[in-house]
Amino acid sequence: MIVKSAIKQPIEVKDYPVNYSTWLSENTPTDTLVSGTTLIECITTPGNTALVVDNLVISPTGFVVWLSGGTADEVYKVSVTLTTDDGRVDQAELIISVVNF
Repeated sequence: MIVKSAIKQPIEVKDYPVNYSTWLSENTPTDTLVSGTTLIECITTPGNTALVVDNLVISPTGFVVWLSGGTADEVYKVSVTLTTDDGRVDQAELIISVVNF
């Protein structure tokens, strides 16, 4: 599921927070996020690896992914696969457009 779309410049290092509290409460009110992994895919030019995940911070009710780099005029999909303490797995996707202003 696409949870966020954003624009960044190649030079910027930015954080993108995502709140999962509603999704968690719809399933089991006591369920929390415990781990996550990331995968980046360039949609416009497959194989372009210029966008980088610098950090992924998981909290009980959300996550923050830190991104840097990217090539101007390219669009990337950042997939974050999340696991909860009850064993649920969900994949969040961020669409990042890189531009030079």
